[in-house]
Amino acid sequence: MKYSYYSDKGNHKKRNEDAFELHIATCANRMRGMIAVCDGVSTSDDGLYASRFVISKLHELFERWKEYSLDWRHEVNKIHEELYEQGKCSYKRFGTTLSLFCFEDDSYHILQVGDSRIYLYQDTLRQLSVDQTLAQQKYNNQTISLEQLYESDERHILTQCIGITKRLSIVEDSGTWDKQDGVLVCSDGISNQLSISMLNEHMRLFLSEGSDEARQLGEEALALGEHDNLTAILFSRGDSV
Repeated sequence: MKYSYYSDKGNHKKRNEDAFELHIATCANRMRGMIAVCDGVSTSDDGLYASRFVISKLHELFERWKEYSLDWRHEVNKIHEELYEQGKCSYKRFGTTLSLFCFEDDSYHILQVGDSRIYLYQDTLRQLSVDQTLAQQKYNNQTISLEQLYESDERHILTQCIGITKRLSIVEDSGTWDKQDGVLVCSDGISNQLSISMLNEHMRLFLSEGSDEARQLGEEALALGEHDNLTAILFSRGDSV
């Protein structure tokens, strides 16, 4: 297997409110893995606390998953409810996105809330996640065009996140992937600046050469002027170069 990860506070933020986790384990001759990125919501009272809280809970869940099966949707809802109740009791709003890629050998399952993204490379890169933003919602309802979607400032207005509202809508998807395929999980600090073709090329280089492409992605986004926090994790079960 091979992996690459990078996280930075960006050009203008005072602190990095992103948090991430990469866990791989072999359980009964089967490889299980969890890749997660959380982007703390800057307009909430403490996005850093929210993102780190969710990642810490996922870390605990992975330790359980080594020995037992888990209903990931149920567990993510429980994490959301706990964070929501903490905020309610303290008269605060704690919010974060979550993009979670779990796999057991050839099978994968994703759960996503917000606009952090999950991409899968199988000969070419495709997006598995679905942005939960106001602009994406308008595009889905056919009230704006694809060009307007890409140019809209409402691309950054979330319609869902972990912790803030009582009701939660989770994007889910499942499928299969080969050992030589690759996955990219990233916050919007990466996808804001880098097109799908640019991401595709970095993933191709990562898979073929084993290079530190997560850092390359981050530095390229920063060079293009990205001001937000940014995080990228690339992973493949294939052999290292």
